[in-house]
Amino acid sequence: MRYCLSLPDIFPDPSMAVQSKLIIPKNIKLIGLSLILLLVINFIFRLILLVNHWKLVGRANIADIIDSLYVIGFKFDLHISLIILLLPFLLSSVPFLKNTNQRTYLIIASWFISILGLVNIAISSSDLGFFKFYNERITKSIFSWTGEPDVMFKIMANDINYLEYFLFFLLVSAIFLYLQFRILKRVLLLRENSYPLRQRLLVFLVTGIFFFFGIRSSFNFNASPLTLDHAYHSENLFLNQLSLNPVYYMAHSYTKVDIDYFNNSDVFLGKALQYLEREPATGGNPFLLENKHADSLRPNIILIFMESMSHAMVSRYHEELQTTPFLDQLATEGIVFDNFYSAGVHTHNAITSTFYGLPAVMDNKLMGELATAGELFYGMPWILKEKGYTNSFYVTGSKKFDNMNDFLMLNGFDQVIGERDYPKDSIYNAWGVTDQTMFNRVITDCNGHYEAGRSFFSAILTISAHEGYIVPRSYRKGLVNKKMPQSLYEFSDLMLEGFFTAARKSPWFKETVFVLVGDHGQNFHTRYDLNLNYHRVPLIIYGPGFFEYKCYEQPGLQMDIYPTLFGLLDFSYSNNGLGVDLFRHQRPYAYFSADTKVGITDDQYYLIYRNPDNVSLFFLKGEPLKDIYHDHEDKAKEMLNYGFSMIQSAKFLIDNERMGNGLGASATRQSK
Repeated sequence: MRYCLSLPDIFPDPSMAVQSKLIIPKNIKLIGLSLILLLVINFIFRLILLVNHWKLVGRANIADIIDSLYVIGFKFDLHISLIILLLPFLLSSVPFLKNTNQRTYLIIASWFISILGLVNIAISSSDLGFFKFYNERITKSIFSWTGEPDVMFKIMANDINYLEYFLFFLLVSAIFLYLQFRILKRVLLLRENSYPLRQRLLVFLVTGIFFFFGIRSSFNFNASPLTLDHAYHSENLFLNQLSLNPVYYMAHSYTKVDIDYFNNSDVFLGKALQYLEREPATGGNPFLLENKHADSLRPNIILIFMESMSHAMVSRYHEELQTTPFLDQLATEGIVFDNFYSAGVHTHNAITSTFYGLPAVMDNKLMGELATAGELFYGMPWILKEKGYTNSFYVTGSKKFDNMNDFLMLNGFDQVIGERDYPKDSIYNAWGVTDQTMFNRVITDCNGHYEAGRSFFSAILTISAHEGYIVPRSYRKGLVNKKMPQSLYEFSDLMLEGFFTAARKSPWFKETVFVLVGDHGQNFHTRYDLNLNYHRVPLIIYGPGFFEYKCYEQPGLQMDIYPTLFGLLDFSYSNNGLGVDLFRHQRPYAYFSADTKVGITDDQYYLIYRNPDNVSLFFLKGEPLKDIYHDHEDKAKEMLNYGFSMIQSAKFLIDNERMGNGLGASATRQSK
């Protein structure tokens, strides 16, 4: 049936206009009440985040708290809520503009609101746990486990922290759906009203304008629409993050991370070479450095990535903790690096940086992304393989996690041992077997290599200190620390001690060098939105038959491990990464990244780069935390030049496949 405008539609009867002008149309009432509901729910999540982390407010003034909680926070919540409601508004406006029955459209619109509202609640619930873990609002990195969904769900089921947030999600979702249903029911029960065309168009136009300016968050066309930078209004970093809406921040994390600090490759390559004190090499990789030495030593090498071993939980640096007595003892007998940093906040960052001499390039995941998962990377495993070593990598769980098996087998490892390679009855939890079971397998394999006359390189990834790990009951009574997370670190230290006790009984022990490094830290003692304790980790090179005690106090990075180790062992090798031998080249700064941010530090300053227009600089000591960037822009520029010349150079090498060092197809066949 074709709809035609009638004369009264265009020239309404005055009495009818008076009768209807005070009645809000049904679709507008649905959108309005749903908007209030979404705003209240988002405010509740912000309030919970504030209460959970009230200590981070510190000495912030009340005006900044109000701005974060009500003013700026409201703008971000309104932005997301209106985006959720935009399609339902347009959909429900169709019958309203046509002056036909709205019931079906209102029901469909309400279902859209319900579904998108549940997504909003799911992200906001997850954000509470994500912030506790990373000291950052939720980003796309939360989906880094989706490649192994069975592992992900097992971990969530076994960890009470995840269960807590999941139950809260269910509770809030149930309340939201109930209230949204009540809103729909109330609207549907309202009497249908007929509005003149002029009023219908006016209502649609006014509401559309409200959506436009609400999403834009400004009536001033000379001002920019709502951006991430609007959240940074306070000297208190937590309050800045509190202003953000988690859905907004997660969506923002999918935008391209801007690392183009330098616009010209010749500039950043030239600066990086200058900082590293290298002459540009001919050929594909300008950073290639040939190191010629005697090659008189050929020890076995065991490298242990200690899961989540933050500097903040090592009792060598915090005597009151009594968490890592065995690790502390090793530090007094080997070469210890007291100012050492991880490349990123993920284990895959540590693996690729340590083995292949590259920094973490923001959110680039070398091991798992399609563009780089099949790329050849020359580094520590290949160098040792060329010297006749047998290379093995051990994990307690799935070796497919983070694409470890395929990537490492392609890039210099002979075998990757994972969950399915241990006895089935030894599986302890969602993370696979215990460290003890894995260490027993390492001992057995090393004995086999020794008896066969093979030099071996064994890399090990522990699990005991991972957040949420449950200490076996048989160990709990004997621990000095009864509270988490200290008890977890003490247990992890006990696992290490057990491994070394067993290794000392083996004939290959005195012919072996051990490297122990934290893969990354954790969110302890929060001060900054890029927590230093997530990046500051211990490094110990222990070889009683080779090295005496030495303490290195200058900055060091995970990419420096194999150049430093090979320098100590007098190895000849080709270094085509950005790592340095720390005993031959001192770094002025340490630099690292956490997906969307870059941190650069020395012994006095700490710089955090979020985007080109959002850079902070802090003194490492002193309270309150004050952003001194604008007072020390020259220092900040110097730090940014150093960090980004390296990061952009690494990206250049990766994007242009310059890390293979001429390995070619033969290396691919050999690795298989």
